[in-house]
Amino acid sequence: MKRKFFDIGFIKATGILGQTPRALKYIVENRNCIIPYGNLAEMAQNIRLILKTPMAEFFDRIIDTKGLGNFIPLYLTETGESIPELLAQTLITLDIKQLDTNNITRSLPEVKNRMIVNLSSVIKRDPNTGRFVVNAVDNFLGLFVKNYLAASYEDSDGWLSPYLGEFTVRTYSMILSSLLSRYYNLSIPETMSVMSVFALFQSQLLGDERDDLVFPALFRKCTYIGSMQELQGVAKICEPYSEQGLTLDSLCECIKEVSPERLANFSAHHLLSLAGNLGPDSITTHLAIEYPPYWLYVLLLALSGNKIPIIYQLNGMRLAQEGRSKFLQQLMCYDNLFTVNRG
Repeated sequence: MKRKFFDIGFIKATGILGQTPRALKYIVENRNCIIPYGNLAEMAQNIRLILKTPMAEFFDRIIDTKGLGNFIPLYLTETGESIPELLAQTLITLDIKQLDTNNITRSLPEVKNRMIVNLSSVIKRDPNTGRFVVNAVDNFLGLFVKNYLAASYEDSDGWLSPYLGEFTVRTYSMILSSLLSRYYNLSIPETMSVMSVFALFQSQLLGDERDDLVFPALFRKCTYIGSMQELQGVAKICEPYSEQGLTLDSLCECIKEVSPERLANFSAHHLLSLAGNLGPDSITTHLAIEYPPYWLYVLLLALSGNKIPIIYQLNGMRLAQEGRSKFLQQLMCYDNLFTVNRG
C-alpha cells in the first residue's frame, strides 16, 4: 500500500499542496535559477572523494546509475523576486511526478516528472571562476539521497527486498513502541501489542499492490514480537481500520484498541510529540513516521555517524551493529533501489 507524499497527514495539515502552482510558476518565470546538468555533475564529481560514509556511498550509486538526471537543482539567491516558501525550504520533497502540472510542464518540459531540489544553502559561486562549489557536503549529499529515496519509493511496487523491509519494520516498530512504553509505563505484553500495531502499519506501507492489507506479508515475519497466533490476533483487532489502509489517525485508533485505558485519548498529536525529536529536525521526523523513504533516510543519517537521537535508540536496542553491517551492505547492493529514470 504505497503512500503518496502529498497524501501524508502532516503534509495535508500544512496546506503545502496549495502552494505548488506558485512555486512552479516561479521556476517558469525565473529559468535562470535552474542549475545546468553539467554544473551539477561537476559538483558531484568534485566531492566524491571527500567523504566515505554510507550516505556518501549511496550518493555514489546515484551517480553511477545516472540518477542525477532525475533532479532539477535550483540556485535561488540571485533572483530578485520574492521566493515562494515551498521552494525556499529544503525539508520537504517536491516531486513533480506526483503533481498535476500539465500547464506548467508544457511551458518548461525539462521539469516534467523530476525532483526539485534547492541547493542554495549548500553551494556558493566561486567569485574568481563563477563556478559552483559545494560548501556543506553532508547536507548536499542528504538532499539528493532523501529525495532519491522518495522517487524510488514512488516508482516501485514493493519497494525493498524482504530483508531490507523486515529491518525497516523492526526498527520502526521497536523504537516507536519503546517511546510509548516509557511515557505511559506500559507492561511488556502491552508494549508488544503496541509494537505489533506499528509493525502492521509499516508493513502495509512497504507492501506491493497485491499485498493483503489486513495481514501483510512483512507483518507475518514479525515473529520477534510474538507468535503467528498473536500477530493474527492483533491483525483481527485492527481489521476494521486496516482493511482500507491505515493512516496515522487510524493507526492511533488501533493503538488504543490494544492498550490500557490510560491511552484512551491517544492521538496522532501525542505520537508526533513523543517521537518528534528522533531525527535531524521535527519536520523530517514527522514525515518519517508516515513515509518509509524518510524513515530510511533518518536511519542512513544515523548509521553514517550523525549524532541524531535515533542512534541512541538503535544502540540501546542492539540494532545499530546490524544496521552498520548487514543492513547497509544489502541496501547498497540492492539494484532495484537505483533504477529511477524520470527521463
